[in-house]
Amino acid sequence: MTDAACEAPAGAAASLVLTRNRLYGGLFLLAALNAASGAAVDAIGDLGVAGAVLALFNISAVVWMALAAGLALTWREPDYAPVRPLDLWLAGAVALAALLPVPAVSGVMLTVVGLHAAITAGPGSPLRRAAIIFLAVSGTLLWGKVLLTVFTRPVLEMDSWLMSSLLHVRQEGNVVWREGGAVAAVVSTGCSSIHGISVALVCWAAICQYFAVPLDRRSVLTALAAVLATMAVNMARIGGILVSPEWARIIHDGWGATVSMWVTLVLVTAICLFGARREVFARA
Repeated sequence: MTDAACEAPAGAAASLVLTRNRLYGGLFLLAALNAASGAAVDAIGDLGVAGAVLALFNISAVVWMALAAGLALTWREPDYAPVRPLDLWLAGAVALAALLPVPAVSGVMLTVVGLHAAITAGPGSPLRRAAIIFLAVSGTLLWGKVLLTVFTRPVLEMDSWLMSSLLHVRQEGNVVWREGGAVAAVVSTGCSSIHGISVALVCWAAICQYFAVPLDRRSVLTALAAVLATMAVNMARIGGILVSPEWARIIHDGWGATVSMWVTLVLVTAICLFGARREVFARA
């Protein structure tokens, strides 16, 4: 069942009406922030409050951008579909999950409410588009980590094999090294391409849904290009460690890590905006 078109309330009353859009906007935000709370607490413990704020609580700027895009769709786009009884039950479940000291529970609830909203909202509606964005966010906040936890060894070995093939270096398990080199690089979960890929897909989903880009060949190629860009930057970082072992600490933990993060962010955003350029210019 999809949302039927509803007549908008007149005058100032329109801003006070609790619609499905606004209810789900609040649920999405509450569940997403609680799912991210674990990373935020760790960032504050490691960096202090000021450092954590500057580091965006160790959460990618792309994720924060996606949250803003999804909320904008639920609040700014006109859609006055009324709240349903099941919506209120889901609201209670999200609130209960927020009270539990387990961020993963809120991540699961973000997925549940996102799926329900995407299925029950009308095709192309602001609510469905916002739901798709938040489903992508749940992927990077929860499911990507679950994938790495459950399939750590095969995922890291696949990453290492890909790096060894493209960089022409030796590989065994999740370790890569240059022939005759003095340093080997261990591809750990923090260096895996999975995180970068999930962030690229969040950026692609946010831009495509916000600007109502149709899912066609152009859109799919844009997503592929964004994913490949994140993998290329990650491989360049690992390659830099192998080529210049004396710079390994700086490349891995210092300003080199910051540079690679921002290069990835700029590349992925630019690729996704270029792929959606017709819709972006039409909206402007």
